[in-house]
Amino acid sequence: MLTDNEKLLRYIEGDLSAADRRNMDERLAEETSLREALETLRALHGTLRATRTESFGPYFNERVMRRLQGVVQAPGESFHNVLQWVFFRTAAASLVVAVAFGVYNAITYQSLGAASSFVEAVFGLPSVSLIDALSYSTM
Repeated sequence: MLTDNEKLLRYIEGDLSAADRRNMDERLAEETSLREALETLRALHGTLRATRTESFGPYFNERVMRRLQGVVQAPGESFHNVLQWVFFRTAAASLVVAVAFGVYNAITYQSLGAASSFVEAVFGLPSVSLIDALSYSTM
């Protein structure tokens, strides 16, 4: 047996049989509280239809189903987790290498007196004067 709210929801969706719909129409004509409940449900129904669906990230449904089934997911089990693990390790190693090169360039170039500024030294840029810039050809 359906409750009044369930019948009203089906009424809004158009899922009631012809006999049930006539019965609901008669009840709505007689009962003020039922009409108020119908208007509240229609407003809620419209709001829910207008609400944008948000994404929960990759493999969300698989993670939820595993938790519901009591299966514990080992770290790195899904492809997404493996990619995340590899990216973070690669990014950290690249940062260490970049800093090491910067320090090496700064020490080497400044000790040779080749760089006139710290930025030139870190990036290994040659010192440029105004005469060098004017003699640079664009073609």
